[in-house]
Amino acid sequence: MADPLQDLHQLTELAHQRDDHSRRALLNRVTDIFMDAPDSYTSLQNECFGDIMVTLAYELEQEVREELACRIAEEANAPRLLVLRLANDVISVARSVLEKSPALAECDLIQLARQRSQEHLFAITRRVDIRVRLAGVLCERGDDRVIDSLLKNESADIASETLQRIADRAKRSNVLQSALIARGDVPKTIILDLIDHVSDKLKNELLHRLTEADKTNLDVVIAAFKAQAKAAEASAVELEIKEMADCGKLNQYVLMRFVSRGKYQHFLLGLSHMAGIGVPACLKILGDDTGTALAIVCRANGFGAKTLKRIAMSPLTGIPADLKRVRDLVWTYNRLSLDNARTAMSHWRSRKDDLPVMPDDCAPRQMRAPRGSPALATA
Repeated sequence: MADPLQDLHQLTELAHQRDDHSRRALLNRVTDIFMDAPDSYTSLQNECFGDIMVTLAYELEQEVREELACRIAEEANAPRLLVLRLANDVISVARSVLEKSPALAECDLIQLARQRSQEHLFAITRRVDIRVRLAGVLCERGDDRVIDSLLKNESADIASETLQRIADRAKRSNVLQSALIARGDVPKTIILDLIDHVSDKLKNELLHRLTEADKTNLDVVIAAFKAQAKAAEASAVELEIKEMADCGKLNQYVLMRFVSRGKYQHFLLGLSHMAGIGVPACLKILGDDTGTALAIVCRANGFGAKTLKRIAMSPLTGIPADLKRVRDLVWTYNRLSLDNARTAMSHWRSRKDDLPVMPDDCAPRQMRAPRGSPALATA
């Protein structure tokens, strides 16, 4: 059994030496002491070990840090400060702790995945404890090599939404197609969606994943699964909009954000909910190429002119992308009284098949009734 006093004496002697050989010997001895009983120290003692090892390791060459990282990589009680410092180091140092260290929490790994290099991300994909959130970040930031490694990690928990994003990307990447098809937990809807985008060899592999009944009516099955996927997506968006409305978070600024981000289904359902009208009616409003119907809805629901302009200039409407037309529309909006707009909306709701009508005294002369729709009339 080692004599603690003798150990202390040796450590003291080494600490007084400033040459690299002595510093390296001191680091190795401190590491030995810690690794002999890593679970026997208090949190304060553990932190002190970490401080000492970090100070010594980063006074020496990279090779020393590589050796240290390998030694502590699989130790669950390794000092957190030390593990995080090594994980943020160059990849030759970081690799072993990124791949194996149980001392790294999921939040640590997510932050590393958001900030570090593709090589660091690749090392993280080899872990056995990858959960949904981390997999999502790796998919978001990783290149094809990173995502391929993630897909090949059978222990990784990858959400269906993440697998769908990977599938969309796989349509342009043979590497990702192979890895996705080989993975056992990919939903059948995603498999079917890939059929039109893969080589004949991969298509045969895909077909092996389907039942005989699926193969017999493949086109019908694909169409049915795509319809189911769209319906499921619409239901999820409806639920999201309802939850936002229930929490008081659905407003004109959220609608503008939906437009800016191209989340048009969210926008359409959000507008329908806020205006108290059906989706077909909303589509008719957006299709009015004069923009008059849209101005009524915005005024009646308290949306500002900025919101009106943002919607009017988006690809969602039939309004020509002409600044003069938009200025005319804002002029119409400004002349429209709140009472008139609400009256028009009320009249429109009672006649579900008609566009909302615009009071004659508020409509600019250059605006005309949209083709194929009722002429604008007095509310």
